[in-house]
Parts: sequence; structure tokens; C-alpha cells
Amino acid sequence: MISILCIVKTNGTMEVFFQSKAVWAMIMLIFVEVGVIIVVCLGFLLISARHLA
Repeated sequence: MISILCIVKTNGTMEVFFQSKAVWAMIMLIFVEVGVIIVVCLGFLLISARHLA
């Protein structure tokens, strides 16, 4: 995620667009939601793998 922010900051045209707080809030929410979904899926996979083993 840090690398993505660096790429956005180095690109001047994108930087102007991403300075909007509302846009940042939406991006952070998307990252958080995706992260939660991944963690939940991995958790279910680990639990099911342990039960099968």
C-alpha cells in the first residue's frame, strides 16, 4: 500500500486529484474492506484445513 502511495505522489497529475479528502476516505475504506474480506477468507481456509487434517 505504501508503494502505491509513493507512485501516486510521484505522478503530478494524479497527486492533484488525490489531494481531495473525500477521495482519500473512499480509497481507505475500500482498502479496509478488501483487507477484512481477505483476512476472513484466510481464517476460514485455515480453520477448514485444520479440521480436514
